[in-house]
Amino acid sequence: MSENDKVDQPVEDVETLEPVEIEQADASEGEADEVSHASQPKASRLPLILSGLALIAALGGAGIAFQQNAQSTDLQSQLADLQTSVAVLNQATAPLAQLQQEMTQIQGNQVQVAEIASAVQSTSDDVFEQLQVLVTDLAETRTRLELLEGNRAQEYLLAEVEYLLRIAIQRIQAGRDVATGLSLMLSADQTLAGADDAELFPIRRALATDIAALRALPAIDRDGLYLELAAAADRIDRLSMSPIELAQAPAGKVAEDDQGLMQTLSSFVTVRQRANPIDPLPTPTEAVYARQNLRLMLEQAQLALLDENTVTWQSTLERAHVWTNRYFLDDSEQQSLVTTLDRLQGLPVAQDIPRVGKALAELKALQKQRDEALGGR
Repeated sequence: MSENDKVDQPVEDVETLEPVEIEQADASEGEADEVSHASQPKASRLPLILSGLALIAALGGAGIAFQQNAQSTDLQSQLADLQTSVAVLNQATAPLAQLQQEMTQIQGNQVQVAEIASAVQSTSDDVFEQLQVLVTDLAETRTRLELLEGNRAQEYLLAEVEYLLRIAIQRIQAGRDVATGLSLMLSADQTLAGADDAELFPIRRALATDIAALRALPAIDRDGLYLELAAAADRIDRLSMSPIELAQAPAGKVAEDDQGLMQTLSSFVTVRQRANPIDPLPTPTEAVYARQNLRLMLEQAQLALLDENTVTWQSTLERAHVWTNRYFLDDSEQQSLVTTLDRLQGLPVAQDIPRVGKALAELKALQKQRDEALGGR
C-alpha cells in the first residue's frame, strides 16, 4: 500500500465518524429526556443518574471528538507533508521523465546511426577493395616502369644477340658457311656472357649445344679451296705441251738411212719407251682446246665445291689429273699441278650440317615473356 493510500484512509474514517457520534449524542439526550419524563413518578434519583450519564456521555463524546480532531489535524498535517513530498518527488522525477524521453529519442537515433554506420561500413569495404585494386595496379605499373627503365640496355643487348643469331643461321643453312656462322654464334655467346643475367642461361645452353655441333663438323676452307682451284687454272697457260707435239725434223734429212736419222732426230727430240700406244699428235688448235678443257674441268670442280657435291668434285679432279698427264709436259709446273689436284681430290667438300636455331627460339620465348610482363597481358 502506498503512502497516499495510508494518508487517505484515516481521513475517510474521521469524516464518517463525526456524524455518527453526533447522532449518538442526540439519541442519548432524547433517551435521557424520555427517561426523565418516564421516571419522574418512579424515583427522585433518576434525574441525577441520567444527568451523570449524560455528563459522562457528553464528556466521552467531547473526548472522542477532541481525539478525532487531533487525529484529523495530524493526518492533514501528514497529508500536507506527503503532498509536499509528492510535489518534490514529482519535481525531482520530472527530469527523469525528460531523460527517459530523451533516452528513447537517443535510442531511436542510435538505431539510425547504426544503420548509417552499417551503410558507411559497406561503402568503406567497397572503397577499400577499390583501393586495393588501385594499389595492386599501381604496384604492377611501377614494376613495369622499373623493368622498362632498368632493362632497356639489356633489351638492346638481346636485340643485338637476336640479329647475330639470325645472320648466323642464314649463313649456315642457306650459304652453308659454317665458319662464318660459328664465328657469329661465338660473338653472340660472348655478348650474353657480358649481360650477367640468370634468365639468359637457357639461351646460352642452347647456343653452346649448337656451337659444339658445328665444331664437330670437318673443317672445310671453302673459300681457300675455291681460290686454290682458280690459281691452278691460271697456271694452265704456263704448262708445256708434250715434246712429241714439237718434234718436227728438217725436211732435207728425212731421206737419210735409219742410223743417220736417229742420230739427227736425237738432237731435236728425246725418245722414251712407252708401254701404251702413242696418241696422235695434237695440232696447235687442239693444244688450245686441251688447255681450255683443263680449265673447264677446274671450273666444274669449283661448282662442285660450292654445291658440296662430293662425287662431281672427285670425278672432275680425277679427269683433270689424267688430262694433265696426257697432254702436258712432265716438268715442275705439271708436277705441281698434279700434286695439287691429288691433294684437293682427297679433301671433303660436303658437311652434314646439323639443324641450328634452338638458341634463337629460346631468345624469342624470353622476349615474349618479358613483353607480356611489361604490357600486363
